[in-house]
Amino acid sequence: MNVQKTETKGKIDGMFRRDCALLVVFLLAAAAITLFVLFQVLPLAEGGSTTVLLTAVCGVSLLALAGAMLWVLRYLQQNRDEVYGEEIYYRELAAAGRSSGAASCSETQSGKEEGRKQS
Repeated sequence: MNVQKTETKGKIDGMFRRDCALLVVFLLAAAAITLFVLFQVLPLAEGGSTTVLLTAVCGVSLLALAGAMLWVLRYLQQNRDEVYGEEIYYRELAAAGRSSGAASCSETQSGKEEGRKQS
């Protein structure tokens, strides 16, 4: 039983690290695209105030996006056992269903309840 918990903990840590990496990649890609668009649009701006406004809007939107990503990361970190544990449970259930045939709804529900009782 202890080996199973260690294995699940390793899976959860791996999934969390993967999601953190994906959040960073998404944030960098969004920043690159936003800055690219900003630098393409700035030459079209006619006045100094328009340039300042466009730059400010770009900065605020990137700051809001970064803040949202940090909140998602914080949520995943605080609730990683619940979020990833449920995902692992359903992946294993789907794998068992593929290998032994489709399980009935009642078997699936009773197995889920038993799994939560053991936790």
